[in-house]
Amino acid sequence: MSLHFRELVLELKKRMAALCAAILFSSKTSGVKILPSSAMPIHESVTTLL
Repeated sequence: MSLHFRELVLELKKRMAALCAAILFSSKTSGVKILPSSAMPIHESVTTLL
């Protein structure tokens, strides 16, 4: 049971990371400049929430 939950959390983290990357990419293409240093805390806060 706990193994399944761990896999679920891992999958969720991967999807959130992909989502963050997609948001960063779309904002970069639309002309909004986001520094990598400002993008890092977002990802860290997401991983600490999970």
